[in-house]
Amino acid sequence: MTEIEVREEIARAALREESSVGFVVKITGLPRESVLRLQSELEAKELRAFLRKSAVFQSWVKDEVDEEKAEVIREAVCQFLAHNFGADSQDLQRRVKQINKFEVLEQILNKIFTSRLLDEAAAVVDDASVD
Repeated sequence: MTEIEVREEIARAALREESSVGFVVKITGLPRESVLRLQSELEAKELRAFLRKSAVFQSWVKDEVDEEKAEVIREAVCQFLAHNFGADSQDLQRRVKQINKFEVLEQILNKIFTSRLLDEAAAVVDDASVD
């Protein structure tokens, strides 16, 4: 480690202990701007750590992931319908595209590939939407 890196580590440790910027500048000999930059980096790191532990943040991340998965499932189901039933499946595809709940789409995905007739596929969508 260089002398500057050692001073920065000392500054980080002091800032973690909530020492004032002026005190850290004095004990490390680092420029005030450098200490303020280190302080800002530490605050950002602490905020990220706090957010990772936050139930609200975790819920938001899960919702985002579920929305992305739902979009992929919607697309897969619609492709299956278009491939197997052609233009006759357009109404059913529109209904699938209106479903937003990941759990419902997942249920449809797990069952729709066994459908040999459009009516069977429609029944899978209807049954999943009712549950």
